[in-house]
Amino acid sequence: MLRLERGFFFLFSSLSVEAEGGAKLGQVERRFGLIYKKYDLLDAHGRRFARIKSPLWRLWTFPVRHSMGGGEASISKRWGGALREVFADADTFRVAVEGPGWSAEERWVLLAAAISIDFDFFENNQGSDGLLRFGD
Repeated sequence: MLRLERGFFFLFSSLSVEAEGGAKLGQVERRFGLIYKKYDLLDAHGRRFARIKSPLWRLWTFPVRHSMGGGEASISKRWGGALREVFADADTFRVAVEGPGWSAEERWVLLAAAISIDFDFFENNQGSDGLLRFGD
């Protein structure tokens, strides 16, 4: 149903979103931010339709503002408990859309943004098996 493609990146990730059959739906672009985590959500023509900027103190919540005034959305990671966070690499995310102004294509790109956020900030990309590593 959906194809996500993310090439090699050094600092800022870019995730391309395509529908089944190869039609481009949009793109998720990570932007520079010293304190905040920022993303732009782009449509199939490269125009920004929404922006994500994480709050300073709520590290697992990512509010999404639609550029055209079409409503708001949020991406949030649910706390799995201390043991699960230490020993497992499975995360639960919630994508909530509020307001009628989101097209189907924009919603797919929003879902891809949740996946990109997970890869950028919560996945264990260093090759170890969590905070504690047992055996080799």
